[in-house]
Parts: sequence; structure tokens; C-alpha cells
Amino acid sequence: MDEHELLVLRASQHPNTVIARLGFDLRHRYLEECWAPVIGPASVLLLRRLPDLWQQQEPAELTPGELGRYVGLMRDATLHTLRRLERYGFARPDGHGEIDVFTTAGPVHNRDLDRLPPSSRAQHSLMVTEQFATALDPNRTNITRRLDQLQNHPRPHLHLVR
Repeated sequence: MDEHELLVLRASQHPNTVIARLGFDLRHRYLEECWAPVIGPASVLLLRRLPDLWQQQEPAELTPGELGRYVGLMRDATLHTLRRLERYGFARPDGHGEIDVFTTAGPVHNRDLDRLPPSSRAQHSLMVTEQFATALDPNRTNITRRLDQLQNHPRPHLHLVR
């Protein structure tokens, strides 16, 4: 790839409908906590930075050098990072010279869980369970928040009872 050639990075829905519906937003801390040991910090930083770039222009159009400056990488390292994102299913070439980057991330694959340190494996279990439960029942978050408020409020609503 020529150093002046543009990378065109399009925000795309994940092709797996389950991940598209239940997956983690690219800004969710799950990526940093659980995916970083697998795909590396540069890949996670790039994924977390892309939504900001898409707010400026979608699709994002940058040279490899420009994209690299957003995440502190040289041109070749940026291209290597994009290939890694493709290899792990975060992105795919669209066949027309552009790259679809998925706006949701699935959980770490079972084959890669052994690469996680114990604390990240524990967080993986907790976050995946919570993400799926919340995505399947959006009211669960509101109900849980309200129950927490009632539980943590000293002697809730006693002023209403006579």
C-alpha cells in the first residue's frame, strides 16, 4: 500500500446477528480488560478511537500514517494492527478497497480464554453475563438501579407509612 493511499474504514453492523444485538460497544471496558491480552493494546486503542473518527467523518478516510498518529503507531505497525483486527473478526475488507469495522465486539473466543490472566477471565465471565442479561432485558438495568437505590437508602419510604 502506498503511503499516500487512503484507508477507508466504514462503521458496520456485525455480520453475526447475535453479536450485533448482544455484543459490546467498541468503547466498553470489556475490550481493554478481556481482548487486550489477545489482540494487543494497539488494536484495542484503535478500536476505541474509531467511533470518535466516525463522528467526524463516516466512513473515516485516512492514510495509514494519519491513522497511526491517532494511536501512536508508525505506518507499518498501523497496517499490521488492521490485519490483526481482520484476523480476529473485528473487521473485514469489503472487496472494493474499503474496510468494514464492526461497531460491536463479541466475547473472547473460547480458544483464546487461556491467554487471559485470571482476573481478566473472571471479568470476562461477569461482563458477558451482565451484557447478555441487559441486552435481552433492557428493563433489567432500570430495575436493578432502582432496587439498589431502595436498598442503599436509609429506611426507605418510612415517611410514607403511618
